[in-house]
Amino acid sequence: MDLKSAYDKVQWQLLWSLLQRLGVHSHMLGAIQSLYDGSLLSMRINGQCGHSQSPSIGLRQGCPLSATLFGIFIDGLHHHLRTAAPAAGVQVRHLKLTDLVYADDICLLAGSPQHLQALIDALVAYCATLHMEISVTKTKVMVVSKPSARSPTPTTPIFTCNGLPVGRVDTFKYLGLHFHASGDISHIITPLKAKAAGSWAVVQQRHSQLQCGNTVNLKLFLLRSILVPSLHYGCELWGMHSPSGATNRARTALQSLYDRYLRHICGVKYATPSAMLLEELGLSPLQVFWWRRTLEFWNRLAASPVGSLFHTILLDNLDDAFSVGRGARNFSGSVAACLQSIEQSMPVYSGIVPIIEVGTVVEALRLHLDGTHDYALHCPRAAPTVGIVACTYHHWFKPFSRHRRYFQLPVSGRRMQRFLQFGLASHKLPGLIGCAHIVVV
Repeated sequence: MDLKSAYDKVQWQLLWSLLQRLGVHSHMLGAIQSLYDGSLLSMRINGQCGHSQSPSIGLRQGCPLSATLFGIFIDGLHHHLRTAAPAAGVQVRHLKLTDLVYADDICLLAGSPQHLQALIDALVAYCATLHMEISVTKTKVMVVSKPSARSPTPTTPIFTCNGLPVGRVDTFKYLGLHFHASGDISHIITPLKAKAAGSWAVVQQRHSQLQCGNTVNLKLFLLRSILVPSLHYGCELWGMHSPSGATNRARTALQSLYDRYLRHICGVKYATPSAMLLEELGLSPLQVFWWRRTLEFWNRLAASPVGSLFHTILLDNLDDAFSVGRGARNFSGSVAACLQSIEQSMPVYSGIVPIIEVGTVVEALRLHLDGTHDYALHCPRAAPTVGIVACTYHHWFKPFSRHRRYFQLPVSGRRMQRFLQFGLASHKLPGLIGCAHIVVV
């Protein structure tokens, strides 16, 4: 559900009344009101500003307090929905969920078309009391179910909001993540590639604006600051979910895109093995960060108060994954499968959410990723032709990679790229035997 110009329609007098009802009085209330005292509003048409007027509605855009004030303004929504549609909602153990609200993003949950329509009607009535309006064109309905159980389109019920039909979609963007009706997590990961491509353009633009030439260190810093966060967004949900299939291929595509940008910055060949590149730069695979964030998220849920929404949802998820005869491949089941793939085991589940040792698992993952390459088993002079580059790096260059500080040398970007090309066997010398003689010297 999308509220039309939500912040702009908050009435001040109604907000002050709600704050007083919650116990905000005297100096605190006066401090909040002082942010809006003396505000002036004018309209600009064709570059000309009209007469200024004192507004009585609207929250300040960009103010850190505005999100909290808006949350207080619509805080009664949950109680109103439970009262107006008591049978609606999704049952999770002892809790019944009717809505998820983050600022002005509202998601209604129901188990049947009749209950969902009742929630929509209740929301419309509640918004009318606050003098707010729902944008029907931006409001969508998504039926989440298994592909085999999804109803044909002709039998899909029609939902209405303010007498207007609400469209149905199979994919919907909520809080920056694309959720699919089939529950396939790969649909969340795939759009991140486009975001990363846009972030890469920003990295190049910022580097050009700084006018520092072809600086490898600066580009790596900008890459970590601007692009890498877009590859991590929401990884608590998809970082360890579904360790095989389309979801795993989507994660691999993100890592490949990251490696391609690193190769471009370092000026090395596209065929340079990813493990060598990350080792030389002192970086970890994205999978290590994804797993760490996911397990830390797990432990935060486990440490939440018993009976709270987050703790209850995780308990219900564990029941679906480990109950006899159910064995769902959900979030909990996927975490257990990932741990098993690196010869780690999920702590025994006996009705209490287990705590996972994040450091132990991450270290085991690093050892597992290092062990997936067999170049350590061969001598460089006897290695197969396909793996000779990785084998040579492992024996002659990797032992020194953790002790190098040449990234701190005040040299040009082009010369730094030559250092990297030499260390990663991405140079144009006639053979690798020359590298060995130079390294030994």
